[in-house]
Amino acid sequence: SERRREDTKVLKSSHDEWLESLQMKIIIEPMEENQMKRIVQLINKTNQMNLKTRRMTEEELHEWCSLANRHFWTFCVSDKFGDSGLTALLSLENRDDIAEIIDFVVSCRVFKRGVEETILAKAVALCQSLGVGQVFSKYLPTNKNAPCLAFWKTSGFDCQADNLTFVFDTSKPYAFPSHIEVIEIV
Repeated sequence: SERRREDTKVLKSSHDEWLESLQMKIIIEPMEENQMKRIVQLINKTNQMNLKTRRMTEEELHEWCSLANRHFWTFCVSDKFGDSGLTALLSLENRDDIAEIIDFVVSCRVFKRGVEETILAKAVALCQSLGVGQVFSKYLPTNKNAPCLAFWKTSGFDCQADNLTFVFDTSKPYAFPSHIEVIEIV
């Protein structure tokens, strides 16, 4: 599937045209018990596109998710060439009028295809539905997650003076990428 995907890339005149041709679909849903092994695997093994590189066991994840102000979403990605499965994660914690993105994890199998922007659009939409005025992320550098920082610098979130914190005012829209069909399960 990946070879066929890459082969079509050279036939297109631009990256955007190639993305459009993939006919991507992303299913977004709250974390489910039957996904726990894959979620923990993604959290513990993903390095390049991992905001905090937080590592945890299933038990620790269950405990973290037990508070009502914490939200955890999964992203299953497919396109006309096949199903990549559960390949991205978002968790956030809201406190009063602000929310922090805790986990922003994207498998290298699907990044640079709009999955990252889809995650942020979901984060902003969730914050808007909760009445949260700002959402922010705090990048924690490792020797492998520089691609994550590069993405955040172009994400549309405002980069703060420390160059590691990114803030978005949820009174503004943050659109889902137009080349992706988003299916939300609540």
